[in-house]
Amino acid sequence: MAGEVLIKEGGGIGERTITGAYVLVDNKLKETPTETVSITINKGKPNEYSFQLVKIMKNGQVVSVRPAREGGPLYLTVGKKRVVFTDLAHKSLWVADLATLDQPKNIQPEVVGNISQQDLYKKKEELAKRGIDPDERILYWVSQPILSPDENNIAFSSNRLGYPGNCNSSLWLTDLQGNTRLLVDERDRGSIVPVCWANYEVVIYQGAAGELKSVNVNTGKTEVLVNHEIMITGASPDGKYIIYNPSKDGLVQPDHYVFNFEERKSYYIAVPEGFRTQGFYGWDEDNKKVAFYVQDAQAKTKLLILDCASMAVTSLDAPEGKTFEQGGSPEWVDGRVIFAAGGKLYAYQEMVKV
Repeated sequence: MAGEVLIKEGGGIGERTITGAYVLVDNKLKETPTETVSITINKGKPNEYSFQLVKIMKNGQVVSVRPAREGGPLYLTVGKKRVVFTDLAHKSLWVADLATLDQPKNIQPEVVGNISQQDLYKKKEELAKRGIDPDERILYWVSQPILSPDENNIAFSSNRLGYPGNCNSSLWLTDLQGNTRLLVDERDRGSIVPVCWANYEVVIYQGAAGELKSVNVNTGKTEVLVNHEIMITGASPDGKYIIYNPSKDGLVQPDHYVFNFEERKSYYIAVPEGFRTQGFYGWDEDNKKVAFYVQDAQAKTKLLILDCASMAVTSLDAPEGKTFEQGGSPEWVDGRVIFAAGGKLYAYQEMVKV
């Protein structure tokens, strides 16, 4: 959901399609307009690819964009003015206007600066001649792009710098014209994974050792935020809160924490004993409260609502005789959590059926 719009989907696993969009008015669902746009990228090339995106409208404005069906572009990110996505092979980065989706522009083409995909593939062919299996060495020209709050820059990971000899990814930055530069390189220890923007200047990322770090895109200064290996399961849209589990010797630990970027401090989340997050988070309009499902070893599910400012946790069971439907994350409308159970929608706190 975006802009207080609820999305209805149909089809089974792997075949989901958007069948409608709705707003909640006086505890009743009211359909809101959608428009399907067909897009083709890499026209005339061997990797030409077509898909459809659905524009979701509210009060005459586009408030969100979703793939019309599963299997659309990768890493689709929807801002207030633009959408960003990559192709399925991680070989290009596309930007389009949110309102029209017209003429997406590839800002990471086959040659960027003094690095070209063609040259990298020639090096890969040389490895094959020396008996090194090339199939294990995949080029991620662009992966996991994250759009800055002002929507003028995009941070992303790429292993182009050492490929194919070293396939670990570094952290890169590009503006909308494709001017690209390296932000952080830890290839000697492993790969870097971008997480989110904390503000206009700071990108939060997971370092090569699995720790949580940040970098100032203007000065290049890095900071360690959590100095041990973690598994990140979610982040608030404004980058102020990161939800994670500690990891020890490669094993994810059961405890849940939220990192407060402004305070530079982690807080323990009081998840019911034996339950673990499912990794789908619905953040409220202020990005301070988050709703998510947790499940135990017997597949019993609860809905938790966390206030990241006070660390208060509300734990909810499904309405009597019902089970939660976990096709996605819970949503927020007008300060209330909306969730599905037994084929119906409910709103917390009143547990009103809508």
